[in-house]
Amino acid sequence: LVLAAAILSLLASAWLTQALAVHPLRRLVKDANRLASGDLSFSVETGAHDVVGQLQQALNQLSVNLRTVVSDVRQEVGHLDMAVQEIASGNNDLSSRTETQAGSLEQTAASMEEINGTIQNSATSAKQGAQMARATAEIARASDAAVRNLADTMEGIAASSKRIEDIIQ
Repeated sequence: LVLAAAILSLLASAWLTQALAVHPLRRLVKDANRLASGDLSFSVETGAHDVVGQLQQALNQLSVNLRTVVSDVRQEVGHLDMAVQEIASGNNDLSSRTETQAGSLEQTAASMEEINGTIQNSATSAKQGAQMARATAEIARASDAAVRNLADTMEGIAASSKRIEDIIQ
């Protein structure tokens, strides 16, 4: 009879341990694995009032923060890409106009020898403007490369998350 009570007590203890500790931890590990795989589309289940609950809340906050960061990065990359395209377009237009203007100034200098000094100063200024426009266009190209590198990095993060998910499973 004592042996039966001991076995019954042991089974009840095992069941309580499973229900109160192991099962919530398994759900938490499942949620953590989903986050680690890059799935930010769900909310982590919270509700426990012990250490597991604190861990659930921390994991849920991590999920919210990651979603916010990813959203902000996507939005900023979009804005940056648009700005880079506008700058590059403006720089190309400015460079074209500046080069056209420099050509016109050279023709005017050849036909108006009596104001040659003034024309030469204008041509020098136009050349400096063209150099600045080329330098600005180079900066715009570098910015475009940085945006592409950021996009590649985000793809790399997503691929790494997928590999981690594959390893975990």
